[in-house]
Amino acid sequence: MKRIFARAIVIFTLILVIVAVTILVFIEEGPMASEAPYYEVVASAVWVVDGDTIDVKVVELTTELDPKGEISEGTIERIRFGGGVDAPEMNWSSGNPEPGAVGATELIENLLPTWTMVYLDIDNLAGSPERPYRDVYGRLIAVIYVKLDGQWVNVNAELLRWGQETYPDHDWLKYTYFTSEFDANEWFEENYPYVRG
Repeated sequence: MKRIFARAIVIFTLILVIVAVTILVFIEEGPMASEAPYYEVVASAVWVVDGDTIDVKVVELTTELDPKGEISEGTIERIRFGGGVDAPEMNWSSGNPEPGAVGATELIENLLPTWTMVYLDIDNLAGSPERPYRDVYGRLIAVIYVKLDGQWVNVNAELLRWGQETYPDHDWLKYTYFTSEFDANEWFEENYPYVRG
């Protein structure tokens, strides 16, 4: 009887160890523990202009960038979401926002409160040889990452996923015809690591 009881304890202990190891592996490799994404600029959020544009203060350049791009520490930069993402317009001058514009802006405000540290993966294919990284309005084109509760989150992907679900009639990928290093379709993949569960 003691032998059966001892064997049952050993088997039970082994099962517990296997379950614990499996959980630890999932925590280490699962979506909540995503590795840091690639980024060239560390900045702090200053203002959310609308659902696809923010202002930031550049804190640090983590790699050497083309000087023609005119990105330097301590400056305020307007960032346009890369990957072809387009949120509905707020139409500040007329006071008549498009459907979904207020919700998109509030989503970004909630993800990026003022002074939140953001990490920018600048679109190296955007702009022109004379002025790289920028659109025709002088805004930097980038994917914006933020670390939320220990998880790296692609803010562009969060907006895109929210928008497609909440306002499916809006063309959220209106600008995919622009040359870009980013493929926003990857952000819809089930195992994409940089979105909240």
